[in-house]
Amino acid sequence: MKAFKPLSFLLFILLNCVVSAQSTKSYVTDVDDSQITTLLIDAYGKTKAKSIIEDKMKMQVCKNNIHRVKIVKATKAHVARFNKLSTISISKYPYAENFDPKKFNPFLFNINYKVPGVKSAYAIDGTEYYMLVQQKK
Repeated sequence: MKAFKPLSFLLFILLNCVVSAQSTKSYVTDVDDSQITTLLIDAYGKTKAKSIIEDKMKMQVCKNNIHRVKIVKATKAHVARFNKLSTISISKYPYAENFDPKKFNPFLFNINYKVPGVKSAYAIDGTEYYMLVQQKK
């Protein structure tokens, strides 16, 4: 009977973990760094992207920066608190229609990654998403 109590307690804990894991929905999307070459070409064109890709230091900076960008889903009221992402677009704003957080390209925007200790956030225009740039580690 003594062995039954610890076993039942362990089963209770495991069951709670499984249930909570299934009910937790992820509202944060990371930028897919496996597509970094394509993202750079889309943002800067083949010539400039090639010079970045061939420079190991620049490429590492790009990878570090891309890991700091998160796409977060929230309510429209929450997202409305932030400046619009279109205000820092380097060309025509690309996400006016059909925004897909998995296809987000942070290189299309003039994001200031250099400010230490500061998080920045921008509302993705017309959506329930915002872009969060985490502090530099």
